[in-house]
Amino acid sequence: MLVIKKGKSKMKVAKSAYNNFYKGAGWEIDDEVSSVVYSSESDEKLGNDSNEDDEWAGYEDEEPIEKDLSEMSHAELKEKAESLGIDTTGMNTKQLRAKLKSLS
Repeated sequence: MLVIKKGKSKMKVAKSAYNNFYKGAGWEIDDEVSSVVYSSESDEKLGNDSNEDDEWAGYEDEEPIEKDLSEMSHAELKEKAESLGIDTTGMNTKQLRAKLKSLS
């Protein structure tokens, strides 16, 4: 990771991102910070508050996105049907999808 600057703005970016994008956009490597390690010390050098709320905080509490029935395998369809209390004995994939679709 590198610390780059443009005017008064500073940010941490991957070396490849700097070389491929930021360098051509006028950003320069900040010589004041020789190397960056993810630590509170490097955040202090950049003036960042390491105690700020994480922008992704709370997303792990969301329900996972479920696959569409047309993308599920036979085993996945069977598992879903059984979790809904449907008897899957003798049902093929097409029948499972139709039964689950009728419940939606």
